[in-house]
Amino acid sequence: MIRAVLAVGLLLSLTSPVWAQSTGSPALDAQIEESVAALKRGDKTTARRLGEEAAKSGAPMALNNLVVMLDNGVGGPRDPARARALLEQAAAAGLPVAELNLGVRLHFSDDPTEQARGYALLRKASADEKVKPLTLWPLGRAQLLGIGTARDMPAGVATLETSLKVDPGRADAWYLVGRAYQNGWGGVAPDPAKAYSHLKEGARLGDNRAERYVGMALLNGDGVERDEVAAMAAFRSAAQQGNVDAMIDIAVMLALGEGVPADAVQARAWYRRAADKGSVHALRGLGAMLARGEGGAAEPATGRAYLELAEQGGDPNARKILDGALGALPAANRGQIDAAKAAWRKEHAPPAH
Repeated sequence: MIRAVLAVGLLLSLTSPVWAQSTGSPALDAQIEESVAALKRGDKTTARRLGEEAAKSGAPMALNNLVVMLDNGVGGPRDPARARALLEQAAAAGLPVAELNLGVRLHFSDDPTEQARGYALLRKASADEKVKPLTLWPLGRAQLLGIGTARDMPAGVATLETSLKVDPGRADAWYLVGRAYQNGWGGVAPDPAKAYSHLKEGARLGDNRAERYVGMALLNGDGVERDEVAAMAAFRSAAQQGNVDAMIDIAVMLALGEGVPADAVQARAWYRRAADKGSVHALRGLGAMLARGEGGAAEPATGRAYLELAEQGGDPNARKILDGALGALPAANRGQIDAAKAAWRKEHAPPAH
């Protein structure tokens, strides 16, 4: 999915010079500056204490600064509920930085109403010349993916490309533009080399989705010289960061002996790891290996159970395996199959693509 929720970095750092706006009170400005200085030197406890004191004034900038600390657990426990309330207060006062932070937060909501409000806030914040460059990433993302506004892929790609020139630290933007060059989104001419360079930068900045697609490009020789060993390294890096698709890629390469010696035991283990995270593809692969005894003891009933669960989760290839299109499966007791399915459901969320 390209609309993955990014768990880190939604609120923009209060140490940025963009945030150095006066509250109108020299004493309060000095207090906020002292809080930021404490944060920069690593004294998070002092930064939080001074931030709390400054926020008592109700000044929007002071509230916004405390919000960042509350949301990220800087110098004390995280308090998302209080952070949201203070951010609403600061945004309502018309502080562009707070409008930006709240707009980004709402952009990643699952509620379409909040997404639309987030887009409106981002548009409003973009009227401020200091803040405008930092609105380009979320605005482009919203346009490209149709989050909170009508989908406009050409505008989204163009806005994201502009964002990379003025705010190049956004791994998600590098990933999305890289995918645009891969797939020709928004009228962009497909360009495997540009796709690879953008994804490589996204991976360098820590986006495991970009890292996984770097692996795919290396594996297939798309925009870069084919290198199975480097592809496996990229997949392992992405998998270590929790990327389920990369876990499946590793399992497939191990099963086929592609770029590495074939290892059915490890392939089965990687399929299980991905299946435990809810992937129907991985559950199908694991089920087939269990049913046939590949990479370990044969478990026909459990294997068939997992294949049936994968089919129910929407995997079209699971039925082909069950029907013997890729080779007959050993017989299994219906009661044992149903028991294995019940055991899986008890421990896991329903599998999905």
